[in-house]
Amino acid sequence: MPDKFSKLIPNNSLVKLYSGTIWAEGPVWINSLSSLVWSDVRSNKMLIYNSNNGSVNTFREPSSFNNGNCLDNEQMLISCQHENRRVVRQESDGTISVIADKFEGKLFNSPNDVAVKSDGSVWFTDPPYGILTNEEVKKSKSEIGGNHVYRVDKNTIKLCKTYYRATKLIPQVIELTSTGSGHKVGLINPRLSLVRGYNVGFAVSDASLSQTISGNKRQVFD
Repeated sequence: MPDKFSKLIPNNSLVKLYSGTIWAEGPVWINSLSSLVWSDVRSNKMLIYNSNNGSVNTFREPSSFNNGNCLDNEQMLISCQHENRRVVRQESDGTISVIADKFEGKLFNSPNDVAVKSDGSVWFTDPPYGILTNEEVKKSKSEIGGNHVYRVDKNTIKLCKTYYRATKLIPQVIELTSTGSGHKVGLINPRLSLVRGYNVGFAVSDASLSQTISGNKRQVFD
């Protein structure tokens, strides 16, 4: 293990659970199943690792080129689908319900990552990656006309004010802070291999740059 990477984890006892995915994304632990679920985006399926017996099986196929996942406050699985350009929830009976698929009548680009706040609001990023080629969805122009962060609160979809718009950074990763007081959004500029973290306040209009994680032009971030 490279020394730089070893500093990011508590010890060197990493265990490989599975190999063979084309593009692994969105791992989420489901305690009730004692299992880890994640997306293999380009294979158009989701996989599940059972910690009780070490087995890996198909969780959902096809997955609509599913990407990011998380659990909501009811422990239901929330997922971002590139093919259908929407955010969905898997109910207890296995059916899929739509959380968000349009903003002001326009299709999203390709929802990428998602997080749920303690009040139940769903936050997600909407970069263009899924519509840039024909590999996941039919290549198309953005109906939204930009790459943004959204919040779904009581069936109302709100656009977060984005101070990073002028920087041409793409909102990619979103996570809830440990205190539950805010979200961090990872913004990526592929050409510059630049990653910046933004704090996005729950008032929707509040966003501020917190830090530049790296600007190494020899690296590509995801």
